[in-house]
Amino acid sequence: MRTYRTIVAGGGMAGLAAAIFLRRAGEEVLVLERSKTPNFKTCAGGITPRGATLAARLNINLGPLVNLYIMENNTPPWHYNRFEADIPVMGVADRQVIDQSVFLQAREEGVPIEHAAVKKLDHSRGKFLIKTDNGDFSCRILIGADGANSLVRRSFGVKTPYYARAAIYRCIETEKYADRIIFDGGSVPGGYGWIFPTGPGTVNAGVYDIGKNFGGKIKEGLDAYIKDRFGLTSPPGQARGGVIPWGGHTRPANGMPLLLVGDAGGFADPLTGEGIYQAIYTARIAARAVIKSRDHKTVRRRFYRTLLPMRVNVKGTEWFCPLAHTPFGARMGARLLGKRWVYAPAAEGLLQGYNSVSIGALFPFLLPYSFLKPRLKSHRSRSHCTLKDHAARPF
Repeated sequence: MRTYRTIVAGGGMAGLAAAIFLRRAGEEVLVLERSKTPNFKTCAGGITPRGATLAARLNINLGPLVNLYIMENNTPPWHYNRFEADIPVMGVADRQVIDQSVFLQAREEGVPIEHAAVKKLDHSRGKFLIKTDNGDFSCRILIGADGANSLVRRSFGVKTPYYARAAIYRCIETEKYADRIIFDGGSVPGGYGWIFPTGPGTVNAGVYDIGKNFGGKIKEGLDAYIKDRFGLTSPPGQARGGVIPWGGHTRPANGMPLLLVGDAGGFADPLTGEGIYQAIYTARIAARAVIKSRDHKTVRRRFYRTLLPMRVNVKGTEWFCPLAHTPFGARMGARLLGKRWVYAPAAEGLLQGYNSVSIGALFPFLLPYSFLKPRLKSHRSRSHCTLKDHAARPF
């Protein structure tokens, strides 16, 4: 049996980022990941300004991104809003390209990666015992980073309270939406449709559903959205779907030095479905907790204490997001966002990297700042036309 101080179960973005930070600090760490190439994730591949800033500050290589300056926040058929900023509102790349860039960086920085499928996990006498198809391992501290359906989380009775669903068509060939990010709120009963350009002439498009409004028929909602937006009754390629845990997670057994990061910990933003920023942020917090806790018994307390701002944001949006994704909530939200005095400070908060709760709390300060030093170059709106008609004559 091979023994380490810290083992990271999962070689996705959050797991590899945590291992990179630990390796830089000279910590002994091992990553267990069964796949030799990045797995598919139901992810739009969007990097918000706060995600890009955090990755740059921590020297995490996200690979080449398509920087976009235009965003549409719509609620068909009532309101359509187009905004352009003087700095990128988002960077986009295919999620597998992003994960591959982080994987290659981990290799370059000397992170040891063992390609092994975890079969069983246990914790006894202050040690984690991990059985894999390539031998057994043990460690004092375990970082669970194995995604939305985390085996680590389930093995120790930890639960995430909520699950959103998403479905996506990748690499649709079109020149129509090459210069903008699009969110069509209310296009599906409990969420929104989205379009993200990924390169010259290609976009990813999908739907995000925070509720259970499709009754298991999320693909039908996706196909209806694609038909209205692109005029395609049979999009090329295969529709792929998955779940996105949110709402945080229940605590592991008292004293167990188990740290759940990224989707394994249910840290996705429930309002937008954003997960890349959360993956890097929680990975950094987990690594810092390990580095600063020479006694493995205190690492868990330090981890949760440092994560307090993100936990507050998750709880603060817990009641609001299901309401915001109802047809009425989406319509009222887009109507408000059509007002410059609402959208300008909200956009300013987004561009400065604040979360949803912080933007609300800082709104009185962001409002004058957004007019004194505006970053919006243009703002256009349209109302009362079908999504199909709007798609035929876009802004």
